[in-house]
Amino acid sequence: MFKRIIKNSQFKGEDSVRRYGLILLIVLTGIIPGCQLSDTLTFKGASENWQAKVVVHKASGQESEDVIITYTGDKPENVGMIEYQVEAPSWGSGRSGVELNKEGVFMNEGKSLNERNTPEYVELLMTINWEDGSETLSLKREEE
Repeated sequence: MFKRIIKNSQFKGEDSVRRYGLILLIVLTGIIPGCQLSDTLTFKGASENWQAKVVVHKASGQESEDVIITYTGDKPENVGMIEYQVEAPSWGSGRSGVELNKEGVFMNEGKSLNERNTPEYVELLMTINWEDGSETLSLKREEE
C-alpha cells in the first residue's frame, strides 16, 4: 500500500519515505500530549508534631491517593502506632494500626482506584491520632 502511495505521489524514492516518516512523527508528537488523561493534585500541610502530603492521582474519572506522614516531634521511635483519616468534601479514607519507620515517616501508595472527583480548589483535612494525642492538619493544594 505504501509503495502505491509513494509511486503515485509527487515525492518518489527514499527521500519521500523519510519525508512521510518525519511528517508522521511531527503530527504524532503534537497529538499524543493532548490525549493525556491523567492528572495529579498535591496537598500539603503541617501541625505542631506532624507534616503530611496527599497526592491524588486522577485517571479516566477515577482516583487513588498516596499518603506521606512525617512525625516532626522528638523521638519518633516512641510514637507507637498511629491512625489517620483524610477527609475531602466528597470522600474520605484512612488507616489504623500504622507504624512509622525509624525516621518517623509513613508512606502509603494508593493502589485501588475509586470513582470520585476531587476538585482542585478543595482543602483536605487529616486527623492523626497517636498515644500522646490527636492533631488535625489542613492540607492545601500545592501548585506544580
